[in-house]
Amino acid sequence: MGSGTLLSGRTSELALGGCYVDSLNPFPEGTLVGLKILRDQGVFETRAKVVYCDPSFGMGLAFTETPPDQRSLLEAWLIEIVSQLRPVS
Repeated sequence: MGSGTLLSGRTSELALGGCYVDSLNPFPEGTLVGLKILRDQGVFETRAKVVYCDPSFGMGLAFTETPPDQRSLLEAWLIEIVSQLRPVS
């Protein structure tokens, strides 16, 4: 959190409790990070902890301190994503 190191990666497996970040240089397990996910409909920001690391591939993050407004934004994103995946009847 205090080092100022920036890392850019692709987010996948997004859920209310965390996500996976594809990155060639992931942070080590246990690292506390500030996370910012950019999407067309806004920016989601939270703090997270690296819970597992696949060197040269990426890392799994668990969200640790998500403000209520940011959680609401994430919930809206997930509802939208799920609704796009459902087949139309």
